[in-house]
Amino acid sequence: LRKALPNNMQDVPKAVQMGTARFSAPSSNRPVEWLEENGACIDNIISGVSTIPQAGRGAFATRSIQKGQTITTTPVVTLERKELHLWEERQRRGDGGQVMEFMGHQLLLNYCYGHSNSSLLFFPYAPTVNFMNHGSVDDANAEIRWSTLPYHKGEWLEETLEGMKDMLKTGLLFDIVATKDMRRGDEVLLYYGKDWEESWTNHVEEWMASMNEEDGVDDDGPILNITERLGLPTTHDLNQMDQNPTVRTQQEQLQNPYPDHIMTRCQYDPPEAEECTKSSAALGLHCQSRWTVSFDAQHIYPCTILTRTSIQGTDWYSAKVEVPVKNKNEVQLHLVEYMTRDAVRFVDKPYSRDQYSYGVFRKEIGLPEGIMPEHWLDGSEEEEEDVDDIEEEKEDVGEVVGAEVMESGEMGGDDGSST
Repeated sequence: LRKALPNNMQDVPKAVQMGTARFSAPSSNRPVEWLEENGACIDNIISGVSTIPQAGRGAFATRSIQKGQTITTTPVVTLERKELHLWEERQRRGDGGQVMEFMGHQLLLNYCYGHSNSSLLFFPYAPTVNFMNHGSVDDANAEIRWSTLPYHKGEWLEETLEGMKDMLKTGLLFDIVATKDMRRGDEVLLYYGKDWEESWTNHVEEWMASMNEEDGVDDDGPILNITERLGLPTTHDLNQMDQNPTVRTQQEQLQNPYPDHIMTRCQYDPPEAEECTKSSAALGLHCQSRWTVSFDAQHIYPCTILTRTSIQGTDWYSAKVEVPVKNKNEVQLHLVEYMTRDAVRFVDKPYSRDQYSYGVFRKEIGLPEGIMPEHWLDGSEEEEEDVDDIEEEKEDVGEVVGAEVMESGEMGGDDGSST
């Protein structure tokens, strides 16, 4: 917000007239002639509800587009496949200690483009391009090509694979080109490739089979999964103070709990040591203090609501707040009193969102043949071998760390966390 405001009072009238966004970016307003020479049209598509069942949202043409015309252009970020790995810290059996187990890939992989024989991925980030859904060979009406625009750095395609992995800036551009005549309102569909289609088909078959397995079914049907959260209150719902003016205390939640995947955080500015009243060590509390208004968005910590007291129509809460110790993997418990309702926020528990769920579909979108330079194809088995090597390396490190942890009596992280 501060960066959008003028640096001196003399510029305030101009900022008010232009608007702070335009004032903070004076070169954002360009004449049409400059845009035609230096820019690219990216308003040919708009997002909307997809015509494909259960596909969510899609990208739609805003005007008629002829076969062979560029629908939109997007810069891409180059990524290394292993940068999207998800690891989970687990307790080692037998001799103890922590080991890192490979659990899959981040959600971002589903929006990256690549080749099954390459460890290099491309993530496009122009408006709306990531809404383009898969269409079969017959239904697809668009395809990816390297851009023909002059500011596409085509010479980078001669760069080595390692050189591209180390590239810390963007310069490559994709053109999304129409392969059929399109009318306004047509959904833009890309053929994601044979590998993607086969992976999706296998995923659906395995998912359906898992619903019939004995360990996936109880007396009331399949175990709870993400789709069954529909109908449960969300964090957005619970944070609407006009609809939820009170927060249930720890005792009240024994009878009327919030959904398992939701927790509370409190906005709290920890006091200086001399301002902190020492609490009873028997209660495990480091500090006892009165709540003060905090505007620092970073000062919001996990908390447990202990009591709620109404005074002249206003609810005041006391809470046990978990404040992390700087440069240490530990927290201190603060008893905070006279906290207002707007200091309490409902959030999803770490790693409870659907992008962290086990068994979900993760697969990059396939690039058409001939797009990926041959010298960037480092082998179809590279990914699996790379994962195995890393798992072995992490396990070896985990054994050493585990031994050190056992000797020191300290833990290196929460069990079950994904990184």
